[in-house]
Amino acid sequence: MTPSPKLLVVAAGNFLRAYSGVKYLSQALINEGIEVEVHAPIPPAMLDEVQQYPFPIYSYTATWSGQWPRLANVLYKIYLFRRGLLENCGLLVLDLAHFHPAVMVKKLKPRTPLIHYCQELLIPEEHPHHPTMRKLNFYARHANAPDLIIDVEPHRAAKRIERFQLTKKVLVLPNTLPISEIPPPAPPDYLARLAGGELPHDRPILIYTGAVHAGVRFEVILEALTQLTLPIFFLAFCHGDPQQINQIRQQAEIQLGPQRSRICNSIPRDELLSCLHEADAGLVYYPYAAERSTNQRYPAPTKMFEYIAVGLPVVGSANMSLIRDKELGTCATDDTAKGLKTAIEQLFTSSKNKTAIQTHQKQLFATELCFEQVSAPTIHHIKELLFNRVR
Repeated sequence: MTPSPKLLVVAAGNFLRAYSGVKYLSQALINEGIEVEVHAPIPPAMLDEVQQYPFPIYSYTATWSGQWPRLANVLYKIYLFRRGLLENCGLLVLDLAHFHPAVMVKKLKPRTPLIHYCQELLIPEEHPHHPTMRKLNFYARHANAPDLIIDVEPHRAAKRIERFQLTKKVLVLPNTLPISEIPPPAPPDYLARLAGGELPHDRPILIYTGAVHAGVRFEVILEALTQLTLPIFFLAFCHGDPQQINQIRQQAEIQLGPQRSRICNSIPRDELLSCLHEADAGLVYYPYAAERSTNQRYPAPTKMFEYIAVGLPVVGSANMSLIRDKELGTCATDDTAKGLKTAIEQLFTSSKNKTAIQTHQKQLFATELCFEQVSAPTIHHIKELLFNRVR
């Protein structure tokens, strides 16, 4: 009996809190008869969550060397390089975290299938002060080394091909989620329970679920909310630097007060997905003015798809073309607080029936935007590559 081909999937970040594309793609490949092993920098405190996954997950930061991140990173690169050379398996690496050792394996062992899953587009000249500029420059020299390149947004993919003169196959797999990953609705008021206390019933809730970093421009979000005359409650579940989250929490308390806002730490995505529908709209804000790069010009946030999946209309920054084109909510008129304020007001004063909006969004998600619909070409090409080379 011919053994199943094996694929080592190396994530760049903790996908238990950020986008879980690693999980969705790995599960889909297992269903196609591929043996998948995932490696990711998952904190030790979260390792219990991975027990439910249908494939092995190893944290390369939850080892004795994890207390020294640089050492842990170097040791894992050596480990990955050794396994890539000695084992008959394919490699799928996300972004640039372990692109270097994977390319070295490919150079020394050309028949090794190498897949590059690019959730970010970092062009060296657009990020001249990037803290890992050597990685960006290495990528620029070896972007064509993988057999298959997966991008997450069509405009980014086109720019990637042009800038790095790619000749290898490039596919687009949006940062969406499968219908099967949408949990059953939680009991009423479960969102309040996750938020740590009662939420107002006399005003609509605008929710944000995502990362905290400079590209989100929370100061603009808070200023826009401060300018509103509508009685709207802002609820955020944030992951990222704890110090930054605390700063945003303090600023929200100053500008909005506890009657108009609550900033919470991140929680498991499945729990949050089960009660997102209790909010009235979702916020996705990645203004181009925050960082004038191709990556920021064409954002690809998974939270947008999560909102759509549960029927939440979306308030987006001015560059969120999918929201505008598919009539999924409103977009800011520009990258100012006033522009975002206008979009929020337009959404919450719209005469559109809430039930009709939910029905439209859920149908669009099921027929066009869910992972099951958009992932077929990617899964086909990965399967073809592995079955032809890994035996």
